[in-house]
Amino acid sequence: SRAKPLYAYLQVYNLVKDANRSAAYTAKFTIAPRDNPDEPTVLAEVKRDLSDETTRSEFQMLDIRGVSPGKYILSVAVTDRKRVETVIRSREIEITK
Repeated sequence: SRAKPLYAYLQVYNLVKDANRSAAYTAKFTIAPRDNPDEPTVLAEVKRDLSDETTRSEFQMLDIRGVSPGKYILSVAVTDRKRVETVIRSREIEITK
């Protein structure tokens, strides 16, 4: 329902550490109409700098009040900023009134 936030949970692991033993990543949450996935809307973007960790859990509350009811593709793109590599995972969802 658009009246409630959409919650996303992900785990990031095997991040590369730099010479200072720190890791960093960016997670970008987007939503796009299933029929037109080439026009995504960014719902949230978080940047994390980690010290001495290569694994992290991310729990994000996404505001979908401005999204019309329908079927969508929810995607999360995680970029390991030390490795400069991005992994994207997507899932189809349906949003109701």
